[in-house]
Amino acid sequence: MKARVQHIVDRIITEAEQHSELRYDEITGSIRDRIESENQAQSDNLHKRRDLLLRHNEREYLRLLEQLESRFSRDRLAYEHSLVDEIFEDALVKLRESTNEEFYTMFSEAVRDLTGTYTLLPGRLSAGKINAADVERATSGNPELHITLGDTTIAAKSGFLLQNQFVEYNCLFEDLIEQLKSENSALIHMELFKDFT
Repeated sequence: MKARVQHIVDRIITEAEQHSELRYDEITGSIRDRIESENQAQSDNLHKRRDLLLRHNEREYLRLLEQLESRFSRDRLAYEHSLVDEIFEDALVKLRESTNEEFYTMFSEAVRDLTGTYTLLPGRLSAGKINAADVERATSGNPELHITLGDTTIAAKSGFLLQNQFVEYNCLFEDLIEQLKSENSALIHMELFKDFT
């Protein structure tokens, strides 16, 4: 089952990469333009301030320069993090907007190698994307697997949860994206902004 969940995670990563490839050049170009523009503006501003401050107090100039550089670095880092967050948010939106057939495919792949008896609890945002007939179709080739569609949904979530008294398989999209984000955001950040460090 772990391999199945990993397969779903890999698929989500692949879909997120495909989705983000379209935006990568646009985001990267926009970032370069903004950073170059901000760098030029900061440079122009710093030169003016430097000339003025050198006449008055060189030590004060150095203190202000350090503050400006620190603030600019913090602002740039915050902006870069917000763009990485946007990539993951876009991936989540794409997953939430999956068709019923795409949702069924993800579900059937997740349960393909399971055995035992489980209750399927869809996320409230995915309610209606899978029904009892879909569950039956996905499990029909596996006599050792029994899944019942639960009567409740998981509030404010999309995707699904499979559970029995011993184990819970979390395929809720928000949780999967959050896990991917915590595991990969530093790597994505380094890849996207390697030219700006």
